[in-house]
Amino acid sequence: MEYIKKHSIFCLSVISLLFYVSCSGQNSKSFGSVTRGKDIDSTEYYIKLIRKEYARINSGGLQFRIVKNDLEGQSTEGGTIQKYYDGNNLRKAVLIYYGENGKATYEYYFLEGQLFFCFERVEEYKRPIYADSKSKAGKVSENRYYFHNLSLIRWIDANGKIVSKSMYSDKKKEIFEDVKKFAEPPQ
Repeated sequence: MEYIKKHSIFCLSVISLLFYVSCSGQNSKSFGSVTRGKDIDSTEYYIKLIRKEYARINSGGLQFRIVKNDLEGQSTEGGTIQKYYDGNNLRKAVLIYYGENGKATYEYYFLEGQLFFCFERVEEYKRPIYADSKSKAGKVSENRYYFHNLSLIRWIDANGKIVSKSMYSDKKKEIFEDVKKFAEPPQ
């Protein structure tokens, strides 16, 4: 009887140890300082990575070659584009469109040739610019678009709310059409 008891305890211990060893490490995947566990929504995981890369690009720690051009005929008061290159890789593009009643700024961020984030800011002036050249913004709205593997995974609207995924397909197409207009190789 004593032998069976000791053998049972030993077998249970071995089974527990094997179970622990086989399961360890399965709940987390590390990427830099961001840990992805099975309890963390994958969208939230990618949002964290996107925010980290966004901060890295805007930190001033990277050296970019900047190409500036005017945007003619795309808005009533013209516009500008600034492209930020790391070697021949486009990392960021800032487009500003000026109008008599406001200004729209679009920032596009790229990693390994793929768009991963778009920030849109639209300012509506209190009065038309021709009435007052120092017109101040009356209403400002901002939208944020997060992408992973060419898919729009999150859209935060001007009210800070997450937009319904049913709207993502059309917005994604619109953004990618805009990107096609300026994302040619550097000159």
